[in-house]
Amino acid sequence: MAAFRVLDPFQTFLNQNSTGPAAGGRFDFFEAGTTTPKAVYANPGLSVSNGASIELDAAGRLSVDCWGDGSYRARQYDADGTLIKELDDIQPTTSGGLAIPTPLEAGAVLSNDGSILQWLIGLFVPDPSGQTNKVLSNDGTLLLWKEDVPPPVVTPDIVVAANSFRAGVSSNTSKFFVQWGAGSVAASGQTAANANVSFPTAFTDTPTVIVVPKSFTVAAEGQIPAVAVVNQSPTGFSVAMNTDDYTRNGSRITNAVPFDWVAIGHLTVA
Repeated sequence: MAAFRVLDPFQTFLNQNSTGPAAGGRFDFFEAGTTTPKAVYANPGLSVSNGASIELDAAGRLSVDCWGDGSYRARQYDADGTLIKELDDIQPTTSGGLAIPTPLEAGAVLSNDGSILQWLIGLFVPDPSGQTNKVLSNDGTLLLWKEDVPPPVVTPDIVVAANSFRAGVSSNTSKFFVQWGAGSVAASGQTAANANVSFPTAFTDTPTVIVVPKSFTVAAEGQIPAVAVVNQSPTGFSVAMNTDDYTRNGSRITNAVPFDWVAIGHLTVA
């Protein structure tokens, strides 16, 4: 427990009848709850003992300072030795606060965990002198200044042309590529017919192809042929159509079947 003033040296203590100062009286000090004398001190460091008894001066004040540690029992006597008053269990009226942990730790800062003070290793920002245009980083242990290297500039690469669209970035040679067109399956006079399409620009890999027929007057009875895309490759594809009705002459494809197509894939650009 931290040192504290057991009694106030500025206070005037009165005699037994409270008619004036207790001039010539004294205070005796004991361990709290006992009659075992306990010394008081002239300084907060408790290095200069004033003994266990202090006389009162002519003004009824303590003749010397009165520091102590722990708990005290104090008795006030008049000049003739009459006990005037006693008070037990005298302690500091305020908390002594949180004790700073010892020993001190090099490079640590004083912090707390919500209950006690404790030393924590502190990371301090290094001196920025001479570190122009550098950014604060770390090596997994210490903070340090590193060159600020901006990321490479990436510019969009978008090309729109007749019946095609290409999109990507300048740093990557592989582009998203779409092209489209139209074709026609010639009348076969049968329930099945087919045609081949070559891409105006070859893809890098085999694309996805979508075909949409544009006529339902291909057969006498108005059947709409089913469509299949076959033989896809980076350079083209085949389209096969069939009315799926082998029992009726009116389902034969007697007119050309126009269609639109869209191909989606990738294109490598040097």
